[in-house]
Amino acid sequence: LAGGAVEHLIFAGCNLEEAKAAAIAGGLAGLKLSVKKLHFRSNSEIPASAWSTLLQALAGGAVEDLIFSQCELDEAKAAAIAGGLAGLKLSVKKLHFGSNSEIPASAWST
Repeated sequence: LAGGAVEHLIFAGCNLEEAKAAAIAGGLAGLKLSVKKLHFRSNSEIPASAWSTLLQALAGGAVEDLIFSQCELDEAKAAAIAGGLAGLKLSVKKLHFGSNSEIPASAWST
């Protein structure tokens, strides 16, 4: 699919973990100019390092809508996502963080 026209990727409830996320990140790099929506809902096993890898693969891309609902995000995962979002600040228009009650107040400021 690299270099293709895929605009929406949905990984909801896929039980992604570090190895799966790393494999996906490798593919995302080749799609970053076309993908506009990424849906990660209900993937609680993705560690902070993998969130960073996934979002870094999209840096400078076209993604507009990211869904992280019900991913059991904590402070470390939220910080990793925030770091990755820096490379997407010119394209992202919507962020969904619903049902992530473990994110502390300090993480919301990043």
